[in-house]
Amino acid sequence: MLRVFTAFILLIALLTPASTVGQQETTALFPVVVKGRWGYIDRAGKIVIKPQFDYAFSFVEGMARIKVSKKFGFIDHSGKQVVLPRFDAASDFSEGLAAVIVGGRWGFISRAGRLVIQPQFHWVGSFSEGVATVRLHPMNQSGGKDGFIDRSGRVIKEALFDDTYEFSEGLAAVRTGGKCGYIDRQWRMVIRPQFFHAGRFINGVAAVELESRDDALIDRTGRIIIGPELRPAANFFDGLARVYVIGGRKGLYGYIDQTGEVVIRPKFETADDFSEGLARVVVNNQHGFINKSGLFAVKPQFDNAERFSNGLARVWVDGRLGYIDRTGKYVWEPTE
Repeated sequence: MLRVFTAFILLIALLTPASTVGQQETTALFPVVVKGRWGYIDRAGKIVIKPQFDYAFSFVEGMARIKVSKKFGFIDHSGKQVVLPRFDAASDFSEGLAAVIVGGRWGFISRAGRLVIQPQFHWVGSFSEGVATVRLHPMNQSGGKDGFIDRSGRVIKEALFDDTYEFSEGLAAVRTGGKCGYIDRQWRMVIRPQFFHAGRFINGVAAVELESRDDALIDRTGRIIIGPELRPAANFFDGLARVYVIGGRKGLYGYIDQTGEVVIRPKFETADDFSEGLARVVVNNQHGFINKSGLFAVKPQFDNAERFSNGLARVWVDGRLGYIDRTGKYVWEPTE
């Protein structure tokens, strides 16, 4: 098999936050827009929540954010507004709590819409493994550093870090002195700050950007297990990780397995992580989907696309939103 050689140059692509990875609903509904109003369809493309909102987001933990008259609230799968739109901003629910803005400060609500952590923070992350990262003071103040709170809102780790990220598999990336390392749940620095950027751990592996600006994958001890000579561009999903190489005049994406072997040769202009056995790729500025053998399951034909979730993928054609199934068949023809 072809391998990626050290002469190739890396394009950085780090992991998304914990709150946006791997979340799926057992009852899958998908936001669509009809005549400027947003509602939801099921997997078959049938409208089950009539279009009525100014904007609608995906369901997470059985609740979906909606926007009405510039305010945010939440609905359940029946379309009932469980949390009336009254917040200036809101995040998705994570571990039963959602961050909201009231009066310019962030706090957290329960699924019933009750403020369980009063708005007091200048910035917050989502709850993960029972804690959330917060900023107690503005960035322009000397105390503008990040710490952690528990589900009661109690500060359990004072603000010591320049940046903090969500816990995943017992470790959280933190930035101090311009470099990223990892702390454990006892707040010990278990991987010393040495990285330019650091991603979250997934199955014992994290993607990092070295000070040399090369990417690598590390284990829980901080040991480099793949890269930088293999130039991994992200962590492993469905057993494969993206790599980005430059050969000739342009860079291309391919995929390696967990041994570092290139199993899908670099040939795509852009590529996404695998999800539900398929990965979004771009060829000639058109988006399509490949399987784990590198063969097209859905040929490139869309102006934009997102990864598959609950059996459907969101796609755009001429600025219009649609949904396809794994064969590429539309279950919702692109609309406005």
